Amino acid sequence: GGIELLSGNHHFTTSWSSDSYSRKKGLYWQGGFYVPSDKRKYAPYDKTVKNSVAPVKGQITVRGPGHIGLYQQSKGGGSIVMYDASTKGMFRPWYISGEKINPAGEFWGKIPDGKEITIVVEAHMSAYDNMMNTGEYAFYAPQEVTYEVWFFPDNGGKVISITQQTGHIDKPKPGILYYTEKKCH
Repeated sequence: GGIELLSGNHHFTTSWSSDSYSRKKGLYWQGGFYVPSDKRKYAPYDKTVKNSVAPVKGQITVRGPGHIGLYQQSKGGGSIVMYDASTKGMFRPWYISGEKINPAGEFWGKIPDGKEITIVVEAHMSAYDNMMNTGEYAFYAPQEVTYEVWFFPDNGGKVISITQQTGHIDKPKPGILYYTEKKCH
């Protein structure tokens, strides 16, 4: 059986664009590439745009042995990305996307016996990259992703903590954890 750790649906509602000149400064503007330059309102990627295109949805801490699994469905291109909070290295879960299961990746998401790991879960917009032609790099809304993150503990595997973010869909704010165990048999 498994334990559902996080679930939700994230709607990306704001489009962001940049060209090679603005991107060198870390700036993007709302809207598409063809917004006239005198109408562009620039925003810094790190402080504004990242919260819109890659918001943190939660953080989980588990102790192995066990596996982390991800189920996700997307409309328009959104996806869920996970990384180790301490090393910042990507964490690849065992996953199901739509109706497709990935049996070849059954060893993905493995948490070894006795290892405790904290994983950050983010929703990511897919990006359009035309840097070789126009210099454009853009995130076009609307996009959406629905997801469930599960832990499948083996003997002794344990959920330590779960923190889920709350707030506006484009600007999440730190929130309080709610933890209700939903099991799969």
